Amino acid sequence: MLKKNSPFALSVIFVFLLVSIGFPQENPDSTRFTFPKFSIQLRIVEFLRFMDFRGGSVSFKYHFNNTSALRVGLGFSADKRQIENSDYFYNTDSLDSQLNKDDSKIYTNISVQYIIYPNPNDDIKFYFGAGPFFGWANQSYNSTYWNADSGKILPYKDIKSSTRRFGLELTAGLEWFFMRNMSLLFDYSLTIGYRQGESTENKYSYAQPFTYIYKVNNSYIQWNTIKFGLSVYL
Repeated sequence: MLKKNSPFALSVIFVFLLVSIGFPQENPDSTRFTFPKFSIQLRIVEFLRFMDFRGGSVSFKYHFNNTSALRVGLGFSADKRQIENSDYFYNTDSLDSQLNKDDSKIYTNISVQYIIYPNPNDDIKFYFGAGPFFGWANQSYNSTYWNADSGKILPYKDIKSSTRRFGLELTAGLEWFFMRNMSLLFDYSLTIGYRQGESTENKYSYAQPFTYIYKVNNSYIQWNTIKFGLSVYL
């Protein structure tokens, strides 16, 4: 649970910093470095292994000028697994063998951030920004088992869940250009969000089948891990 008014205070302070800087006007004569307009960002999680950088399968950035930019992340992922096994377990008075498990998950994320570079001419460029995010996830799980008494394959358990998240993300980081159109990024962020969801679990394998219903409805503050990424400018 959040401490009362703490998310609001953090948000107001950060947004005030953004507004106070606004859209800085540049002096072309004093600008030694110019950002290309477009870039694509990828997160490096292992040696030469890339994934989404900021909330999506594709993250890209558009520079309005040398000191301000818009970063957008759009993501979609789906995972479906079918598992067959012969793990024996006791169900009431009979010995059963669970046969199949079907598990499918779908995740979608959207994030938008306004980014400011206070000193774009520095070799290592500091930036900070803020913006909204929205995400949702759906999961479906089904399993069946072979009943020794009846000699039939029967349903064992199924789970269906849906979760939605939205809120504000504050970010700060460093960017270093090792080539004219490529840079390395170190990005750290704070998420102030709200989570809402419901999960329904049905179990059929007992003498009296039963249903669990779980509901999630809460606010949260989360310090995210430092992200190491690669940015390619077009």
